[in-house]
Amino acid sequence: MIAAINIFFVLMIAYSQYKHAKRNGMWSWYGFLIVIGSFGLFGLAFIIPVVNSTTLEAHPGVMITVLLSGILVFVSGLIYWARRYGIRALQANAAQAQQKQSSNGIQSSIAVLAMVCACSASGQAHAQGKSVYKDPGGAYSVVAPAGWETQPQQGSPMVSIVNMNAKVSVTLGVMTGPAASTPTAEKELESMQAQFPQSCPQVKILKKGSTTLSGLKGVFIEVQCKGDTGPELMRFTTASKPGVVALMISASPGDAYLKLLVPLAAIRDSFKVLAGSAAPGPGGARSGMGGGQPSGQDMGGGQDSAGGPSGAFPDHGGGGSGSGTYHDPQGRYSLAVPSGWNTASDNGNLTLTSGASWVTVATGGGSSAGDANHQILQQIQAQYKSFQVLNEGDFQNNGHPAHGSNATGINPKGQRVSLLVVTIGAGGSNYLTLISSAPNEQAKEINAAVMQIAKSVRFAGE
Repeated sequence: MIAAINIFFVLMIAYSQYKHAKRNGMWSWYGFLIVIGSFGLFGLAFIIPVVNSTTLEAHPGVMITVLLSGILVFVSGLIYWARRYGIRALQANAAQAQQKQSSNGIQSSIAVLAMVCACSASGQAHAQGKSVYKDPGGAYSVVAPAGWETQPQQGSPMVSIVNMNAKVSVTLGVMTGPAASTPTAEKELESMQAQFPQSCPQVKILKKGSTTLSGLKGVFIEVQCKGDTGPELMRFTTASKPGVVALMISASPGDAYLKLLVPLAAIRDSFKVLAGSAAPGPGGARSGMGGGQPSGQDMGGGQDSAGGPSGAFPDHGGGGSGSGTYHDPQGRYSLAVPSGWNTASDNGNLTLTSGASWVTVATGGGSSAGDANHQILQQIQAQYKSFQVLNEGDFQNNGHPAHGSNATGINPKGQRVSLLVVTIGAGGSNYLTLISSAPNEQAKEINAAVMQIAKSVRFAGE
């Protein structure tokens, strides 16, 4: 009982001194540890040897007086020590405060200079992180912000600028052609909107109106699509002048774009239609394709770019729906179109669509069917995440050597799709390639349809 009273008495004195020292700025953990240590030594050196059961029973009053006196002397000594050295500490603090006040101006100048240097360094780093993309055909240029990836679409005039962390992308490009056949911005946007039931199910139109793009008058529409990974906000912008159509499509999962408004605005502002993109003469549309290479559609999702794969104006009136036979305008081949599939052709490059699935048919030369197939597969692989070839092999297609590859991957939209590439030798070093993309759950049905299309291919003279 007496020990408990002593401990309580000491704690009360210690707490009182703590409040006093804290209020006057004299408290320190260093001093506190010294107090605790001193008290421990005091207990070991004085109280324990004196207090024992015999003495306590014989003279309890004397023992209590000795204990209280010892504690009083001990605490008084600690208070003297704390105040003496605390005053010194306060004096030292006052001196430091005066010195700090006298050097305030210098420190402020240094801080301002450091801030200016930091801002300058930050601006230089940001400028160095940017990259300028110039269309190989010389039709346009755009600046990709630091940390964004530039992904040119193979065989297409479009390029995608993607923030991989936020899954936000901007796809843009320029199509050229004869001035007399230039579609209006409204017509081009209507063509995009007509594809919404297939490419953007459960679409909800949020806003539409007039705008400008790279100095050209145009129109836009904002929509919300419900995809496999949740709602996606998309903005389609088209603008035109005689001989030129400019396109820009932005896509964002939910409201992720809100955190990237500045770089998105920078991309739009940096998009420039170059002087060299003026329309060619009446002799025909300028092509953005490389010679001898297959002109694949946008591998990121088929018709989303709404432009022809060659960079020329698409034929909005030439499409159709329903089964039948497609004949290449140049007489190189023919094939059967499955019932219910839509077709669109551009300078002999054919695209077939059914819902979210699409097939691009292109011709090329200079390689065997197997080599061409591998080259195309490598181009596709660069645009897909988690890409994996499931199987491939050689076979005969109507007496022609052919090679097929089946793969899966996540397209730039973040959707898992099944990819099928079938390349058929057309005699000599010429070939025809079918490239298809289908949602994984429709892979079996769509791939079977693609193989039926391949079997129906007939080359000139057959």
